[in-house]
Amino acid sequence: MLVKVPPGEAIKLISDKQAHFIIFFGITLLCSRGMRESYGLKMLLWLAVLGFVLEAVQWLVPWRSFSWLDWFADIAGILSYHILFLIKARIQNYRS
Repeated sequence: MLVKVPPGEAIKLISDKQAHFIIFFGITLLCSRGMRESYGLKMLLWLAVLGFVLEAVQWLVPWRSFSWLDWFADIAGILSYHILFLIKARIQNYRS
C-alpha cells in the first residue's frame, strides 16, 4: 500500500518533543564518550545552554518560534542520559 504525502508535508513518526529528547540524549552520549575527561556537570550545563541558544535563534527566524517546552525536552534528554550514565558507573564500581 502506498501513501501519498502532499508536497511540503512530512510524515511524522515521532513528536517534536520526542525528537528534541532523542537528539539531546544522543548528543550527551557522544560527549560522554568523546570527551571522557571533560564530561561532568560543566558539560551538562553547556549542552543545556546549546539547547537554549538553538531555540533563541529560532525566535529570530520568521517562520520558526521559540519554545520553552522544546528546551525542557532538550534538558530532559540530557538529564536522562546522565542518570543512566551514573547508574552504570555505580554498578561497575559495585562489581569491582
